[in-house]
Amino acid sequence: MPARKNQKAQKRNSPAENPGKENSEKGRQEAEHRFTDAYLDDFVREIAGRDGLRIVESIEGDGCTDEVIEQKTALKIAEVRCILNHLHSYGVVEYRREKNLQNGWFT
Repeated sequence: MPARKNQKAQKRNSPAENPGKENSEKGRQEAEHRFTDAYLDDFVREIAGRDGLRIVESIEGDGCTDEVIEQKTALKIAEVRCILNHLHSYGVVEYRREKNLQNGWFT
């Protein structure tokens, strides 16, 4: 159902259907970004609650470690990892595991 809303929003913003209005590419991208952010926020809040939303908002750029997320959100590391795994199962986040060669633990 949300995909239809997105398609309608794109359709209404198309310059071909609104010939009298100026519709810059930048304005259209900003509108889509706001729509996507609002949709993502609602979706994350629904599947992972406020803590899940705090975690998603704390991730910047190319990503960060669970320890950095722990510091930014003041959640316990176990809670952060649990929520990240839950968000990963829905395809909201992805992660990479690396093995520490000195002690054999995955990080």
